[in-house]
Amino acid sequence: MIDWGAEGVIGGHPHGVEPAETLTEDGDKKFIIYTMGNFWSNQRNEAMDGVENAKWIERGLLMDVTFRKKGKKTTNQTVKAHPTRVRAWSKGTNGREGYELYNYRIFSLGDFNEGGKYRDE
Repeated sequence: MIDWGAEGVIGGHPHGVEPAETLTEDGDKKFIIYTMGNFWSNQRNEAMDGVENAKWIERGLLMDVTFRKKGKKTTNQTVKAHPTRVRAWSKGTNGREGYELYNYRIFSLGDFNEGGKYRDE
């Protein structure tokens, strides 16, 4: 897609974050994010026993991407990843099909770094 003129490519579907890369095409930086992992998912670490890399299943990325258009030229100004983690806890009830129902909350992991709003919790 970069060869066809895309400024960036954001992929999806695989449930774990995969490496990204930056390419230079005609002097401009282009980005490829192969997958951002899970944003909101009921895949739980405890349900993934024996699955390689299962510890990453509750994590994902939000991407902050800014493009600049000047005349007919578009360029990437910023590409920044914000790691996330989904937390799920049981509602204590089951749905009509018999499956346990959950509440979900998605956290930006940056909020837990030094200076983050949840750092001391």
